[in-house]
Amino acid sequence: MSSPATVLVIDDDPDFRSLVREELAGAGYGVTEASGGHEGVAMLRQADVDVVLLDVQMPGLNGHEVLREARNLGVHSEVVVMTAYPQLDIAMECLRAGVFDLLEKPFPPKSLLATLGHAVERGRLYRTTALYRATADIFAAHNPEDLPQVIVETAMRALEADDASLMLPDGAGGLTIAYSHGLPEQVRKATRVHLGEGISGRVAQDRVPALLIGNPAGMPRFAGVQGDPERVRSSIVYPLAAGEQLVGVLNLNRAQSRKPFREADLELASVFASQALLALENVNLLRRLMHAERLAFVGRLAADLSHEVNNPTAYIVANLEFITENIPQDFGQLGSELRQSAADALEGAQRIRRVVQDIKSMLRGDEPAHVPVDLNSPVRFALRMAARQLQGVRVESSLATQVSVLGDEARLGQVFLNLLVNAAHALSGRREPRVGVTTERVGDRVRATVWDNGPGIPRRDQGRIFDAFFTTKPGAAGSGLGLSISREIVQRHGGELSVESEEGRGSRFILTLPAGPRVH
Repeated sequence: MSSPATVLVIDDDPDFRSLVREELAGAGYGVTEASGGHEGVAMLRQADVDVVLLDVQMPGLNGHEVLREARNLGVHSEVVVMTAYPQLDIAMECLRAGVFDLLEKPFPPKSLLATLGHAVERGRLYRTTALYRATADIFAAHNPEDLPQVIVETAMRALEADDASLMLPDGAGGLTIAYSHGLPEQVRKATRVHLGEGISGRVAQDRVPALLIGNPAGMPRFAGVQGDPERVRSSIVYPLAAGEQLVGVLNLNRAQSRKPFREADLELASVFASQALLALENVNLLRRLMHAERLAFVGRLAADLSHEVNNPTAYIVANLEFITENIPQDFGQLGSELRQSAADALEGAQRIRRVVQDIKSMLRGDEPAHVPVDLNSPVRFALRMAARQLQGVRVESSLATQVSVLGDEARLGQVFLNLLVNAAHALSGRREPRVGVTTERVGDRVRATVWDNGPGIPRRDQGRIFDAFFTTKPGAAGSGLGLSISREIVQRHGGELSVESEEGRGSRFILTLPAGPRVH
C-alpha cells in the first residue's frame, strides 16, 4: 500500500497556507509549511517531499529563485506554481524550469487536488520507471560472481545511497557480506552476523523491512542495538526472501550530509528488492541446473568405470583367495608373512569390489543394508586404510562400547575413510599434527567424531562444504564430491553429518546415527 503523499506549501500568506493545509490534510496528504523562500529552501535541504506548492511572488527569495536553489540541491520533487498574476512570460519561465503545472489564484479545491494528484502520480511513475531501467543492469550481468557487486552499485544509484551492502546466508545460521561498497575486503570476509543479531540479523529473522532514521536503539524492535548515528543519518534494511527461504539482506545508508530516507524510498526499495531477488534466484536456478548436469555426467562416467573395474577386480580377488589358501605350511616365518601379505591384499581388493558395488547401488538409488554393525568396526577399518596418509600424524582414538547401529559397514567405512583422508590433507605442513576419532552412545543415538588440529574451515565456506563439487583443495587435488557423498550415505542411514570449525583451531565432523541392537 502506498504511503501518503507529502506536500510542502511555500507561501508568505498565512491565511492561504491555513486553507490549503486543511484542504490537503482532509484529502490524506502530509503537509508541511514554509512562510517564505528561505525557509522553504532550508526545509528542502532536510527532507524530500512529493510535491512543492510554490507561490511566485514572495518577499526575500521569490518563487523563481526557490526553483533555482531546489534544482541546485538536486531536489526531484514535482513543483506546482501558484500566482495571482498569470502572465505568459511567467508561465514560460516556469515551464522551462521543469514546473509540473501553474495554478491561478484563487483556484477551486477540486482543481488543486486534481493537479496535485497528477503531479504525485507522475513523480512516482518517473522514479519507478527510472528504477526499473536501473535494475536492467542487474540482469545484464554476465558473470554470476559479479552479481552482488552489480546489485549493490545499482541500488546505490537508484536510491541515492552513500553506501550499501548485500548479505547472503552462509548455510550455518548466519549472514556474510557478499559485497559492500567501500568496505575493505579483509573486513568484509571477516564479518559474520547471526540471525537475530544486530539490525541485519533481526530483519533477516523476522523478514520485515526497516526504515531507520537516527539511532535505531530508540526503536523497540531494535532495542539494545547501537548503530552509527555520527556517520549514518538514515538506513533501509530490506530482506530478500522467496517464500520461507531467505535469499539475502540489502542494506542502504545515507550519511549525515544527505536527506534521510522516507516511506516513499522504502516503497522504491521494495521494487528494487523484487528485481534483485529475481536475479539471485535466476543465478541459483542456473547453478542447480549446472549441478544436475554435472551429476548426470558423473553418474554416466561412474557407471562405465564400475563396469570396467568390476571384472578385473573379480580376477584379482579369486587369485588372491587361491594364493592365501595354498601357501605351503612348511614355509615357516616366510609363509606366515606371505599369507598375511596376501590377506591384506585380498582385503584391499575386496574393498575395491565393495566400493564398486556401492557406486552401482547409489546410481540405482538402492538403500544401504540395514544389519547390526558395531560402529567401531568401520572406524578401525578406516584407520588402517588411511595409515599411509596419516604418517607423521599423532592419531588418537577413544572408542566406546555399545555403539552398534543398523547399517552398511562398507558404506560407513567409506565415510570415516573420507573424513580421515580429508583431515590428513588439512594437516599437511602443520606442526605437531593431531587427528582423533571418538565414538560414544548418547541416549538412543550413537555419535562418532573425527577431529583435527588443522587450520579450520573459513566461515564463508562452512555452509558449502557439503555441496557437490565444492572444494577448498588447490587445483585438481579434490573433486568436491567426498563430503557430499558422505553426508548422503549418513542420511540414508537415518543420521546426520555436521561440522564445527574455527579458523586456526581445527575442525570436528560429527556423525550421529540411531542406535541399533547390540552386536555379539
